[in-house]
Amino acid sequence: MQRLILLLLFAEFGVNPAYAQQQRPDHLMPEDSLLTDGSSNVFSMSIRRYNELITDFLADGYARDVSLRALVIPAFSPENLVGLRHANIEGGDDHRVFYLRPTIPLGGYAALYIWSSDAVYFNDPKDRTDEVERLKSRLPADPKDVPLTRCERPLDAAVAEQVSAAWIGVLLETRYLPADNTIGRDGVTYHFWAASPPSHISPPRFLAGQSWSPPRDSKPGRLAELAETLVRYCDGKTEAAELERQAGALAQKLDK
Repeated sequence: MQRLILLLLFAEFGVNPAYAQQQRPDHLMPEDSLLTDGSSNVFSMSIRRYNELITDFLADGYARDVSLRALVIPAFSPENLVGLRHANIEGGDDHRVFYLRPTIPLGGYAALYIWSSDAVYFNDPKDRTDEVERLKSRLPADPKDVPLTRCERPLDAAVAEQVSAAWIGVLLETRYLPADNTIGRDGVTYHFWAASPPSHISPPRFLAGQSWSPPRDSKPGRLAELAETLVRYCDGKTEAAELERQAGALAQKLDK
């Protein structure tokens, strides 16, 4: 999320962040938490507001029947959330792939919050006013008025379980690095989540991890590809066999 705020600033002023490109990990990084950054500066507050906006606007993706999800945040395109719903119904389980996508990037509201503050310096106060008005002209006054694209499609239980097993397998390897070398130019940030099923001795666990533009052949990269394929499946552009193939390949990679 912090990367998004920085990139919004860079985009507005036409600056490319010159980060060193380093080796990226073959595992997910832990999720950020409000409890780890309770500062009240405008950038932290904008990230907090953005997180709240995401969870409010995409609330269906955080419902109790969601068993796994990926929140995908491209640098300058609309966010999207894809996942699986699971419900016990008469005669068996019901699994559905679902997909949510706003028609404009919700990050624009975070940028508006920053420009409206004193965090960004302008030589002429009129420039700030002009910038704020320009941003407002692009955004509905109420984020709830942003149109939302939805999709939902049933998925065979066996395939859903295979996807879930691979998804959880990658999440179980989430860990920190001695130093954070995951920052780079624009790209895409993936926030993965899953509910590990309960057993007779333990309640369900909630697993979460994130990755920025993972290499395609890495475990996070394969998981990102699986998330993208869920979107295509929901849109009817691929079939369950492709999900099964990718989940199987990822499971084999986890076993190595």
